Amino acid sequence: MRFRIVPTSPYDFDLTVGTYGKFEGEAVDNYAAGIYRRVINIGDRYMLVSVESVGTVNQPILSVSVHPESPMVEESEVRRKVENMLSTNDDLLVFYSTIAKDPVLSKVRDDLYGLRPPKAESLYEALIIAITEQQISLRAALVIRGRIARRYGEKIRFQGREYYAFPSQSAFANAKARDLIQLGLSRGKAEYVMDLSRKVSSGELNLEEIAELPTGELITTLMKIKGIGRWTAEYATVRGLGRLDALPADDAALRRVISNLYYGGREVSEQDVRELLDQWGQYRGYAAFYLLSTELSER
Repeated sequence: MRFRIVPTSPYDFDLTVGTYGKFEGEAVDNYAAGIYRRVINIGDRYMLVSVESVGTVNQPILSVSVHPESPMVEESEVRRKVENMLSTNDDLLVFYSTIAKDPVLSKVRDDLYGLRPPKAESLYEALIIAITEQQISLRAALVIRGRIARRYGEKIRFQGREYYAFPSQSAFANAKARDLIQLGLSRGKAEYVMDLSRKVSSGELNLEEIAELPTGELITTLMKIKGIGRWTAEYATVRGLGRLDALPADDAALRRVISNLYYGGREVSEQDVRELLDQWGQYRGYAAFYLLSTELSER
């Protein structure tokens, strides 16, 4: 299966997925030599999608191939999933015009022109990602998730290399806490991951239904789940659903970047972050993503 996607312009493919190639621990989202690869799941069928840019930032075109092909999976299903994960339909020009009068963000925009926020495959995946990143560095979390994916994720071999899907709810639901702890999770995080996965796998918790709620109500509902506080709920809402009006304002890296760029290095609070970014309304999460990306782009 091969097809093309034409994102809205501007779209910088290398900036959007390039971060995935900067961390050795990354096992699910792979980026190298200009090609992004990931194992996705459609109707319990796993396949490896390979995506590369064959256009330009201002005239973007993405070429997508799928391995192995399955007659049971429609191209439209794969297309929708890839478009969603790579945020190909966002309207950057409206965001750019919204932040145009801010000198800091205007400079960031110029440096990261065409960048989009890539998303997790699902809200469930985003919640697991957020749990693993609680109170540890991104690098450490990626190493741990890489071990977990290699242990519990479905595997596809392609061109002499093995690629891993993000583990399913049932895989985590049937995991043993001691095994997850050996792979690097704390006992608390192991219990949160298993508890969430068992509830989703059994149908007790319907994340697809919850995902339809308005952003504020969605975050409040997610915070009722064991192990999920405000930062985790906000982060997962952005990462899993692309709700860029959500704002993980207590993110340590975000507070650090805002401190350096707006407050001369003085310590800033969660409230300081919210007050600064709220001026961009529904684009506050997009502004936060661009500010955070200044730190990632320097690595």
